[in-house]
Amino acid sequence: MYIRSPILLSLALLAPVVQSLPVQMIKTGAVVKDRKDRTPCALTMPRGGKVNLLNTAVKEFKYPANLYDEMKDMAALAFIIYKIGYIMDAARKAGLAGEEFVGLDVTPDGKVTKTFDPDGRALTKSLTPKELIDIVNNNKDILLKHHEGFFTDTKMLMSALEDLARQADESGKSITLEEFDDKFQSDELVYGVTKDDVNKRITLIFRGTDNAMAGKSNWLTNLNALKSKVAMPKCLEGKVDAKHLGIHKGFHEYIVGKTKAEGDGDKTKYDQILEDIMPLLEANPSHKLYVTGHSLGAALSTVVSFKLSCEESIQKPVMCINFASPRVGDAAFLEAVTAQEKAGRLRMLRSVNENDTVAAAPSAGFKHVGFQMRQYKKGRWGGQKKPELYYPKEDVGWGAWTKQAWANSHLTMINIGYDHGDYRERIDAVKEDIEKYDNLNKLYEDSELTGY
Repeated sequence: MYIRSPILLSLALLAPVVQSLPVQMIKTGAVVKDRKDRTPCALTMPRGGKVNLLNTAVKEFKYPANLYDEMKDMAALAFIIYKIGYIMDAARKAGLAGEEFVGLDVTPDGKVTKTFDPDGRALTKSLTPKELIDIVNNNKDILLKHHEGFFTDTKMLMSALEDLARQADESGKSITLEEFDDKFQSDELVYGVTKDDVNKRITLIFRGTDNAMAGKSNWLTNLNALKSKVAMPKCLEGKVDAKHLGIHKGFHEYIVGKTKAEGDGDKTKYDQILEDIMPLLEANPSHKLYVTGHSLGAALSTVVSFKLSCEESIQKPVMCINFASPRVGDAAFLEAVTAQEKAGRLRMLRSVNENDTVAAAPSAGFKHVGFQMRQYKKGRWGGQKKPELYYPKEDVGWGAWTKQAWANSHLTMINIGYDHGDYRERIDAVKEDIEKYDNLNKLYEDSELTGY
């Protein structure tokens, strides 16, 4: 499920870092068109025509009581999406082979949908945590047949789903998986969208590197560490010194590359993402947009959340909390992200495990952005070091800058114990410490942390 090859990790660290490629304008105001040849889990609103502008003033929204509550929910989604990918793949293979997969149906062209009820009355296609638990329990043989390692590490999956189900039951409100796009994963990124009426969130989740399902595509993306020269978004013209952004070419092309779906024409993956989230945001104006992911998914969440923060039709701030993110852009990208944070349009937190090599790559010419929360493994004699919160201040002193640069370097992030997957465990281990921090949006009001 996760990156487990030290050879590939080494190649990623040694990938060249040079700027190249023509200017590619970041798009805004995308047109929503009917999508074809895709694998939706839900279709909650009619599609077609231009997206109506939302009132950019934030509707009533109650942020979580503390940072832990936000991080644990985002971590659950960032890792659940790997298993959901296996579930959808097994359902698709079983359906196309004429086998029954309880709870999910497959159309002749490979679209996975929720099973219709016996009376022929079409149900909504969204999936609740309880339904996903039932799907796992009712299809064990087929899941093992197509993914023999599926049940080797399902404790995290089931506990996360049970926690989400508990939240829904206690509140009397729903949490649902609304979309899951993986049909062309051999060439495209994979993402899902959830609607959380308990916490009033629409969450966009990007799957990370998956060697079993899309290893070639994912690793070609990870290793393509050249820089795409991207024009500064219009919302930032005149507000930052740079005219262009340098963004990791592999990540950027994954996002703005044309889709493989027949009939999509020049539509990009980013356009498809907008098609999935905009109807949900329009129908739920009191919900906040969150973006998350792990590893490759974290990198994609960083770039996409920045792009979404430039969309005038989306309420601000866009919230991004991700895990094990590599660096994705240059100093100009850091400047642009900081400008959006100062303007209250973007909030970003990277959760990083000590000794996670992925979070240290690529290095030369790339910068980390947003807040960073570093978690540590429990010591050999049972001691637990407290997590550390850091923000890249513009006027940080030489000593503090050197300390953080050293902490995020390859030399100190050598992955001997393979610390790329146990994020939920480490966050839970220091729950009481993270609970002492305000929610992410509130952290930006602390000038001692941000420097502004």
